[in-house]
Amino acid sequence: MNADAFFTQRKTCPVCGKEFAATRIRSSSIRVKERLPDFRTVFEGINPLHYQVFVCPACQYAALENRFDQVTGDRLQLRRGLLDAFSPEPDFSGIRTPETALRTFELALRTAQIGGAPASLQAPLTLRVAWIARDMGWNDLDRRYTEGALRLYEAAFGDDRNAKSSTVTLMYLIGELYRQLGQYAEAVRWLAKAAMHPDVKKEPEIERLARQQWSLAREQNKAGEQESGSGQVEVSETLPPAEPGSGQFVNAQSTESNERDMAKTTRKRLGPKIRFNVTLYEDELDWLKRLSAVPYAEGKVFMDKETVLRALLGAAMEAWPEVRGFTDEDGLRQRFIEAMQKEKPGS
Repeated sequence: MNADAFFTQRKTCPVCGKEFAATRIRSSSIRVKERLPDFRTVFEGINPLHYQVFVCPACQYAALENRFDQVTGDRLQLRRGLLDAFSPEPDFSGIRTPETALRTFELALRTAQIGGAPASLQAPLTLRVAWIARDMGWNDLDRRYTEGALRLYEAAFGDDRNAKSSTVTLMYLIGELYRQLGQYAEAVRWLAKAAMHPDVKKEPEIERLARQQWSLAREQNKAGEQESGSGQVEVSETLPPAEPGSGQFVNAQSTESNERDMAKTTRKRLGPKIRFNVTLYEDELDWLKRLSAVPYAEGKVFMDKETVLRALLGAAMEAWPEVRGFTDEDGLRQRFIEAMQKEKPGS
């Protein structure tokens, strides 16, 4: 490896004040080979990814070089948390092996978690650990961190205030990660949503990638369906048209009748939509996913899980505006079950 490709930069830790030497790569030594669909760049020779994280040897504060001086959260609490988590680590100065590079990203992720960084900042770190693990052939670690990155990107997508990427880019990347994990039907839905988003024309490269990977995911989904004989969600042969002014997909033949039905049944909305986080059990989330897949399978209409939840809440509010006689979650669930059983025909 050419030693002239490296140089040393003095850095001061913004958490503990310790000065240390950080190894950098000269831009003239970077050779790009290709860029992959998940935005991973493959290099010839030296991999700059291995040197993107600075690590303070004194307190183990670690962050990407372009965010190193931007401490997330309270510095005193962060320092205390880092001291509590302090662990024996190798020397990160000088030339890094893939193993030490991977560890720097794990430390950066640990720092972000201790500092309470939003999902939009934790997700790229997590994905980069997966990339390095992939280079090393560590498939289990690659998958674990890819799954973690997917969860974080989905959380970032649900939190518009802290999202660092555009909505279209997040939709696309979520779809691509689902595809990499073999969840092709889910990938098709997210990639189609990105490709048909009203803002996608502002990002032509994302539109190209979304359509390209949508086609690939659709073929992979069909292949999986043929192998298993069942279990795959039906996907369309072409990208459906976009409804003007929205990111939703519509079936052109059913749009008019759907609008008439909605005009009859949609209840009055009381104020604007407000976003908040919700914690669900795994089987509940799986049920929501299955339910949200029904409109696409039956009418090529996209419906996300949030819409399903709103529909359920809206129906409950209309049918039972006042529910009493419960003191906990199980009691409330039982009250709803009793109310629904009373509504069954013939009951």
